[in-house]
Amino acid sequence: MKLAEIDIVLAAKVAEYMALARDLRSDSPIEDYRRANCLAWELAMCLPADIFRSIGKALTKRSAECNEHTVAIAVRALLLGDDAGNLTANELISHAPGIGKPKN
Repeated sequence: MKLAEIDIVLAAKVAEYMALARDLRSDSPIEDYRRANCLAWELAMCLPADIFRSIGKALTKRSAECNEHTVAIAVRALLLGDDAGNLTANELISHAPGIGKPKN
């Protein structure tokens, strides 16, 4: 299945929003808040309610059952349908300071 351009844009917006929103702090620039709000409102207009709600839960009450990776897998399933395959949340890649460094 070939993803439509609109699906690719939607996937990119979900990823950008989650990456931005999870790192917002009280001293973050106002532009970051504006961008996060814009993305959140766009996503509210086009995602199914259960997936939109899971984004909020993943960002505010992160758990093994609901986190950025489980949301990414849910969006993948929505966009790819039967072609989503069996990729799991545990197999997704994330980056953060110190990941991959040998422990002494």
